[in-house]
Order: sequence, then C-alpha cells, then structure tokens
Amino acid sequence: MVMKRIRDLFSGKESCESDPKDFQSWYNKGVELMGKGSFEEAIDSFDRALKLNSKDAQSWNNKGICLLTLNRLEKALDCLSRAVSLDSRGAFFWYNRGICEQRLGQTEEAMASYDRAIEILPKYAEAWFNKAAALEAANDLQGAAEAWRSYIKVAGGNKRQQEGVAIAVDRLTQLGQK
Repeated sequence: MVMKRIRDLFSGKESCESDPKDFQSWYNKGVELMGKGSFEEAIDSFDRALKLNSKDAQSWNNKGICLLTLNRLEKALDCLSRAVSLDSRGAFFWYNRGICEQRLGQTEEAMASYDRAIEILPKYAEAWFNKAAALEAANDLQGAAEAWRSYIKVAGGNKRQQEGVAIAVDRLTQLGQK
C-alpha cells in the first residue's frame, strides 16, 4: 500500500486526484503519459493543465507534439503556433512547428520556422537537418547543400546525429556538392 502511494505520488496521479486545480500535477501527468506513448490521455492531461494556465507555452507545445504524433496536423499546428506566440524564444517550439508545417506541405513556412529555431539556437542540429531536407524538397539544391554542411558542423557524437551525418554526406554527394 505504501509503495503504491509513493508510485502514485511520483506519477502525479495522487496530486491530480487530491488537488485537481494543481497545474503542475496535470502537466507532469501529461509528460509522463507522453513518455509512455499514451498520447490521447496526455492530451487530456495537457487540456486540464491549460484550463488552469492557458499561457504555458510548454503545455501547448507538448499537446501539439501529441497531436502531431497522432497525425492531427491542423490541430497540432494550432497548438504549436500558440506555443511560439507565448514564447517566441523557444527554439524547440519553432522546430516542432516547422515539422508540422512541413508535414502539411507548407515548405516555406517550415523553412521560416527552422530558421527561427536556428537563429535562437545556432547549434540546433536537428533544425539544420530538417531545414536541409525542406530546402532539398523545394529544389533549392544550393541552399540544401549549405544546410547539410551546417548540420555536419554542429552534429554531436550521439548515434542518432552520427547517422544524420552519414545521410548528410550522402545527400551532398548526390547533389554533387561534397
């Protein structure tokens, strides 16, 4: 019984039940549910958090990511746009909005969002990667080559980014830009 109560306390379950007006508990529960892949339930938790604090950019961003994952792109874009309107210095918010815009076929808007993320955080490797892919899709091969090179410069040593470097080198080779 004690272990269940401790588990509930750390999961945010007990806090939400004992104080349904606690923003942080609902937010934490949403994050936990996102981590478990329970996106519908996470959306519900973020909605509860946003009813208590509609100006929390991170909650809007996380709800947008859940919607994006569930392929509800228009609703995701609304949430992600709300996040950047509340915190225009959040590079991750701009990046996530760019992903959504790109998936909606809004290439120019996506590139602008990636540019804003890079302006805020110049070494944001994933933003460089997605910008390069968007430029290539828009047939701006020179711009794509420059973005691929920038990605290679800022990519770190983790396995995912090193796989990205291999992709970038391959793309540059195919573009005749190596």
